[in-house]
Amino acid sequence: MLNRFKIALIALLSMAYCQHSFGWGVEGHKVVALIAEQQLTPEARAGIDIIMHRDANGKISDIASWADKIRGKEPGPQISHVVKIPFKATSYSAKRDCSGKYKCVVYGILKAESELKDGRREDSDPIEQQRALKFLVHYIGDVHQPLHGIQETGAMRTQPSRQKWELHKVWDTIIIRSSKQSPESIAKRLLAKHKTVQQGTPEQWAMESHDIAKRIIYGDNYALAKSRRPISLDKDYYKENMEIVDERLLAAGLRLGNVLNDIFK
Repeated sequence: MLNRFKIALIALLSMAYCQHSFGWGVEGHKVVALIAEQQLTPEARAGIDIIMHRDANGKISDIASWADKIRGKEPGPQISHVVKIPFKATSYSAKRDCSGKYKCVVYGILKAESELKDGRREDSDPIEQQRALKFLVHYIGDVHQPLHGIQETGAMRTQPSRQKWELHKVWDTIIIRSSKQSPESIAKRLLAKHKTVQQGTPEQWAMESHDIAKRIIYGDNYALAKSRRPISLDKDYYKENMEIVDERLLAAGLRLGNVLNDIFK
């Protein structure tokens, strides 16, 4: 992996760093939701229409990035959009990875799913139901971004790059944008492949992301993962990793559709 992913010779002289991991960018989240929309049963569509009422015309693809827009504005304990599973871990541990002040994205998925199922009672709060749906759509997308499943979330800068993007942003947004395709075109292209995907659980999805980050992004190199030095990306880096991004977007969309169908069955 180091042939594609070399540690730069010169370290940054200083690096005041504050990382807020935002998951897929607007485009990626929309792709996930567009794919999910194509999987929905009539019952799921009807249930979503009731919850969304007139908001976003009932389209989850129009609210897929809502959770990012309100980050830091929510009262009470915040839910992280990542789950920081240690580099060398071989399994997810709720006690180790999802406790403390900020609950992790796995907890966020399970919480939102539970609230939607419980909310089918007549006395449920429609506003809370809508919020739970928006969070669920977003969190399932987030947990499929590889750098959202590992403790080393990609804080280092990349080069060559005028913007000196962090590696995390490269995987959030830049690889997707490098395709120069609209979210609608990407979703259509991925749906044409429509590989079968095991549904699994949020915990398993998180471990999939962890393992991709560990093996492919960091090449099983713990020192590289922990480094804050800028790294050099080969000129074909975006193209070479597009297939991985495609697979994660497709898996997220198919799984989101299945979760929603199960909730509203």
